[in-house]
Formats: sequence, structure tokens, C-alpha cells
Amino acid sequence: PFIINKLSINVKPALSRSGKIVFEANPAQKLYIVFDDHREAPAGFGVKASLTKKTYVIQRRVASSDRNVSEGRKPSSVLKVKVGNVFDFP
Repeated sequence: PFIINKLSINVKPALSRSGKIVFEANPAQKLYIVFDDHREAPAGFGVKASLTKKTYVIQRRVASSDRNVSEGRKPSSVLKVKVGNVFDFP
């Protein structure tokens, strides 16, 4: 089954006790991102479900050594890039 077609702001995916994907109600309609951990998927690739559309995203972590640090250690930052609307792709 192609899970992307079932993603909606009204429901969110969760794992059942048997390890299968089920959809639970999302009454608060909070945004969420589902990441693809398949070995052939690009690292950080996911789909964001929002109120009006579904969007492909790529998320990358930027090392703290790449940023200006005045004192102590800074945690790494996360960079999110919008790729496009899910419905724009075949």
C-alpha cells in the first residue's frame, strides 16, 4: 500500500502493537512529517502533512563546527528544505 495517499491532517500514522502502520485521529490537526527510512530513499527525505497540502521535504543536520560559536559548544542545527508539492509529481 502506498502510504502517501493516506496521509492527511485529520489522521496521523502510528504503529500498532503488532508493528503495522495504523492511522489515529489528529483532532488538534497538528502538522507532522513522516520520514522515509528505506535504504534507497535519500537521507532526510520525508512528507509534511499540513492543513492545505502535502509537501516533500529534505532535512539535513548542519555540524556545530560549521557555525560561529562564541563560547562553549552549540548543538547542531537542522536545516529543512521544501522540495515541492506532492501532487506535482507523478
